[in-house]
Amino acid sequence: MVAKDILLPCCKRIERIGSLGMGTKAKLISNFLALGTVSLAIESLRAAKNLDVDWEKFYNLTSLEAGSSKSLDRIAPKAIKEEYDSYAFTIDNTIKDL
Repeated sequence: MVAKDILLPCCKRIERIGSLGMGTKAKLISNFLALGTVSLAIESLRAAKNLDVDWEKFYNLTSLEAGSSKSLDRIAPKAIKEEYDSYAFTIDNTIKDL
């Protein structure tokens, strides 16, 4: 059995990107990108709230523009309903990738 056989059931895509350790480096950089995108989505919603911009209207328009993202799509609809637990990422998530 090879690693690919083990990973296939739980991975959307498997890509060899280089020598030993390069996948881990790429995953950590991917986590950095994901956390940055989430932070921007949350801060955008916070700014909208502080400026009395309707969240639902803001999301409906923003999701059609360059500012759209999977992070915004995951966070905003729940925030509009006052559900704030749509994104939980902890240090343990990063440690498991190491």
